[in-house]
Amino acid sequence: MQATVEYQLTEQAQRAQMAATGQPVARKQSKTIEVSAEDLPLCRIAEDGTASVVIDQHRNALLVAGWWDGRYATTYDPDILADIRRGQALMDAAWNEALPIISQYVLDTPELKMQDTGSHRTITVPFSVLPESPALTSHPKIDRKWNDTYDVRCTTEITPEAQAVLRERWLAEEARRRAEKETAIQAFLSDPARRLSISYNGAEIHLGGVTIYHYFEAYDKLYAEAMRRNRADDEARAAVTAAKAQAKADYIDAWIAEHGNSLIQEQHAAGLLPRKSALAMIAAATFAPTNLPAECAEPTLCKDDDCECCDNVVEGIPPEAYAWWKSFGPVPTGTTVEFHEVRECLESGEEAGPAEFQAVVTVPSGPFQFTRRIKLA
Repeated sequence: MQATVEYQLTEQAQRAQMAATGQPVARKQSKTIEVSAEDLPLCRIAEDGTASVVIDQHRNALLVAGWWDGRYATTYDPDILADIRRGQALMDAAWNEALPIISQYVLDTPELKMQDTGSHRTITVPFSVLPESPALTSHPKIDRKWNDTYDVRCTTEITPEAQAVLRERWLAEEARRRAEKETAIQAFLSDPARRLSISYNGAEIHLGGVTIYHYFEAYDKLYAEAMRRNRADDEARAAVTAAKAQAKADYIDAWIAEHGNSLIQEQHAAGLLPRKSALAMIAAATFAPTNLPAECAEPTLCKDDDCECCDNVVEGIPPEAYAWWKSFGPVPTGTTVEFHEVRECLESGEEAGPAEFQAVVTVPSGPFQFTRRIKLA
């Protein structure tokens, strides 16, 4: 039987073969090799029955054998099947030598525990215990970590004593984690003031530094209580909002009944008085005793950092601005005033206008607050 194999040469291997033969040598090589029945497990068999050796399927063995650098072949005409078997034998030998070392390290290291990666469980073994080697680094049961350690998959190939120790430590760690989660959940359930934001049923729940996953048996109870509290909060907020809206509507009704003329009262009773119009009348009546001037526009400002235009809140105002402010009537109890220093932005290329002072006056009227900005000049 025959099988095809395709690979690419390194530039160094390509140059060496050209120097040896005096003939052009393509970077990409394709060859047909003889295979026996024993070789078929190393081959990929197509639907039509043709066999091929796929280099990437044997990358670890070929790396260890020194035939491949991870992308290209370093030899022009290799014995590919023999190299695959040689690399695999080197990895197997290194693994078999490592097993008793790993087993003893488990027994000698009480703090060593299994880690769950999701697909399998591993233990971390440093290079000081298991020296780094290409055969170990390439082995399918070992992952080389960046911090000079190996992640070794837990396996029944280590000694039964080491297996039992790892199992005992795993169970102890699981019990500790379970207790930690149960304590965190109980602390939440016992404190009605605590809240959780959970995006959906099944999402991870982060609770006091502990992560609760959907498969934990108390997850559903925790999720249900968290959602119940959130719904109760939403309902309470909605009730407060509705109460505020009703209080404002009642105030408008009462104000129009007391201060509106007959036409306004009739229009309001018919539901044809816009809310905006009603509020404008209430605001005008609220500001009337203060004798404040009409509303002034907010200053024109730009976003140029070099421009000196501004609208800044200030703690004090000049005497002439204060005298102007004192000329107005008394303001109702609960009124707040914010003084501003203003410089208008002039046309492009000109400086900001002269400084002037303004007051932003907010006057309460029932559940409403009305604001007017005035110039102090």
